[in-house]
Amino acid sequence: MIQAVALNGVGFNLARALGPALGGFVMAAAGAAAAFTLNALGFLALLWALVAWRRPMPPRSHLPPERLPSAVRAGLRCAIAVPAMRAAILRACAFFLFASAVWALLPLVVRERLELGPAAFGLMLGVAGAGAVAAGVAMPMLRERLPQGRLVFFASLLAYAATALLALASHWAPAAAAMLLFGAAWLVAGSTLGVAAQLTAPAWARARALGVYHFAFFGALALGAALWGWVGTRWGVPMALSLCAGTGAIAAAVVRPWRLDGAAPGTAGSRIKALPSIPLPRPKRPASTLADLLHEDSRRVLEAVHYRIDPADRDAFVAAMGEVRHVRMRAGALVWRLYEDVAEPDRWTELWAVESWTEHLREATRLDEADRAALAHAAAMHKGDEPPKASRHLNVNP
Repeated sequence: MIQAVALNGVGFNLARALGPALGGFVMAAAGAAAAFTLNALGFLALLWALVAWRRPMPPRSHLPPERLPSAVRAGLRCAIAVPAMRAAILRACAFFLFASAVWALLPLVVRERLELGPAAFGLMLGVAGAGAVAAGVAMPMLRERLPQGRLVFFASLLAYAATALLALASHWAPAAAAMLLFGAAWLVAGSTLGVAAQLTAPAWARARALGVYHFAFFGALALGAALWGWVGTRWGVPMALSLCAGTGAIAAAVVRPWRLDGAAPGTAGSRIKALPSIPLPRPKRPASTLADLLHEDSRRVLEAVHYRIDPADRDAFVAAMGEVRHVRMRAGALVWRLYEDVAEPDRWTELWAVESWTEHLREATRLDEADRAALAHAAAMHKGDEPPKASRHLNVNP
């Protein structure tokens, strides 16, 4: 699984480096019209692949299809609720905001600093692609030796060192060396961040969470290109690249504490592997008199689970409920709270709200084995012969 996701990231980032190189050579040989024509024809292969793809159909759900606005909101909430996904988005913004300066300013470096033409520009991009290919070959070994966070950090420092070298280059040789290093660093950082984002997102929201990640990724690229273009116009291209290298290295150090593996205590990475043999709380069936109110357009649904916990287990229960909170938020909860009874310290109430009745029904389909294990682990601390009492409440505010 990891190798497949990594290969996808390698292919994406290789295309990002080699595509412009091919365009530069075609433009130098046959002009801009030929380059755009070749680009348009290249989409025919993609269209053919999409038409020919026969994807296995997932099992049919008895729930109605999700509406686009609510599906987008659920994806955003999930991306925010998963700590490792938040870290991947934040670190992607920090890297691509500064790394975009090289792609944005390289044409000016080639034309003004090196005094060369489109063929040289394509060659520089080809050298960056060669660095990316070399890094792609070395990625399995690098992943074995370094955790994801450190790998992204060191790749970021290498990218900014290459940016500084490009700022100082006045001959094609050091500029090509800078692009070789930058291409390798771009591939390592980009593919590692992509792997982290894809593997930390739950299966039901993976496409949506990756959409949020790519929105941040391309947004940072666009914003960074505009920012460093403005800096280059105001103070010159070498100064812009130098400032980018320095501030980018500082940004990489600032975001380094956000862990991509999600293994920090109390986060989604500390998953419970063993499933305790205890039934999960089950609420009563809804009353038939309210059946007409329970649908996709209903108001918010408040869910509650009531526990009785030995005061001696208080700290362990609070820690277990920290993981339960992540489970509820990943499954679509809008808010989550845990309350302790001030009169009877052994009584606790867990509350969370979802967008509608249908969204509540979707919660069960969004839980994986580790999620259910986390819920069962908390329920196992409940005192008594019966499982914790669960209830559901429909918002009827006028």
